[in-house]
Amino acid sequence: MTSLALYVLTAMIAWVNPSTHASFEPRAVTVARYESIASDIAAVSEESPVVDGDAAHTALVLASIASYESSYAARVDACKVHGGSDAIRAWSLWQLQVPRGEACGSRLAAARIARQMVEESLLACPRWPLAVYASGRCLSNDKAKWRMSRAHEWWLKNVFELGGET
Repeated sequence: MTSLALYVLTAMIAWVNPSTHASFEPRAVTVARYESIASDIAAVSEESPVVDGDAAHTALVLASIASYESSYAARVDACKVHGGSDAIRAWSLWQLQVPRGEACGSRLAAARIARQMVEESLLACPRWPLAVYASGRCLSNDKAKWRMSRAHEWWLKNVFELGGET
């Protein structure tokens, strides 16, 4: 696991404790899945950091969005269930409103779509980051504020320092 993935994993566990999923899967399975999610988020964030040009900040935003959208639930991660209404289906940990095949082909693919949507939201609406991602409109809204605030506060309080890779 890379140092960035470990950093993201630490935030994920703080935000949504693996015990939340105890009635659905054994803790060891949850932790292994969290590790895999963190690794995928880190990889996608390092490919193209879109939040302040910083991979760690980008990764935290992606992890924060997923924490609010899905609580990292296994059944959502595996695309066994969708969010939204019957008319508007949202898939993956990031609740992407794209065709199921695009969001559910792989978690890496879904994370890349989410990263692109974050970038588009930041560019379209710098005054209210993530507003377009959360609501489709450049208007202040609590969903966008909560997702960005969670990531940004972690980023400020827990400085990421590149360490040795394992």
